[in-house]
Amino acid sequence: MTIDLDDFSTLDANKTKQLKSTLLHEMTHAVMANNMDLTTVPLWFIEGTAEAVSGADSRVASDISTYGVTAIKTELNGIFTDNSPPLTTGIDVAGVYSGGYITMRYLEDQIGESGIKDIMASLSGGSTFDASLAAQGTFASNAALQTALTDPMTSVFEDFITSNINTSNLDNGAFGGLDAAGGASREETIIGANGSSTTSNFSAFFVNGDDDTDQSDFDSSNANWDPTIFNEVALASYSSAFTLSGTKTDFQIGANANETIALEVAGFSSNNIGLSNVDLVSDSQLAIIKIDDALQYIDNQRSSLGAFMNRLDHTISNLSNISENVSASRSRIQDTDFATETAQLTSLQIKQQASTALLAQSNIAAESILKLLG
Repeated sequence: MTIDLDDFSTLDANKTKQLKSTLLHEMTHAVMANNMDLTTVPLWFIEGTAEAVSGADSRVASDISTYGVTAIKTELNGIFTDNSPPLTTGIDVAGVYSGGYITMRYLEDQIGESGIKDIMASLSGGSTFDASLAAQGTFASNAALQTALTDPMTSVFEDFITSNINTSNLDNGAFGGLDAAGGASREETIIGANGSSTTSNFSAFFVNGDDDTDQSDFDSSNANWDPTIFNEVALASYSSAFTLSGTKTDFQIGANANETIALEVAGFSSNNIGLSNVDLVSDSQLAIIKIDDALQYIDNQRSSLGAFMNRLDHTISNLSNISENVSASRSRIQDTDFATETAQLTSLQIKQQASTALLAQSNIAAESILKLLG
């Protein structure tokens, strides 16, 4: 999943909740897409389900404040049976997302949690949306659900929001929570393995390359756009280098060009390690989570530095051996072997003296022969 981090440039408490909600929303899409044909179901159901799983009371409150309940109902009614309505204006989005969320909450109120699960199972088995809905016995089709909830002549939509959508308490309205099912109140829905609200079980990868706030980077007219049903940005169009406002240093480790190793040290400012907005008083639990994450981040950086130092020590040792061997070779080439040369000199001197002696003997013998002849 590709998330534009420009939308989360400062991860304060509210932005952290928004990011977690986005993660859960998109994961819901992924699970649904893996099990059913989403091109055959209305868009309000796709987005409404993802919103109901992650919780969308904050979105509903914002959309009602901006557009009003009547406008959202009218928009939802106009696109209720549409599998791909346009999402070009704010009210278009509000109708699909907030309208879809309210519809899913209404549907769950009418057929129960087990009914929602049965619809999902039926769609996963290849049934149509109308057939899956009709099998629950309450609504004969998608059109019947539309008439029951968004008929302009009734106030069912408005009354359900008043009685069932509580945007003023801490519960986010997600399935299984306090408002939807009478369960525990949940301010956020993602729960980690240790029972605390956290994203520690997820791997975070930063994608560099989106260096501006231009929304066209994530628009269908852009070359980086991946035209899938969820309209995601093609990850291959970006760099996957992982740096956090750090420093990169190259070390030359060989005699030839480009024989280097690079050391990257990420920044350790309070902003980089996520502690710039920690509030120990009003949000102590989130503060503890952030401090734990910061300590883990520092531990990771120390591990990376330790591994690099070991690599550098090994490189230094290897270069020292190479230098010693080169020096020895150079000495053999340039320096004289005195023992060998002395032995050769002595041998030559002996040969010279022996030759001289023989020559002297030969001269004496010649003189003696001349005397005898005389």
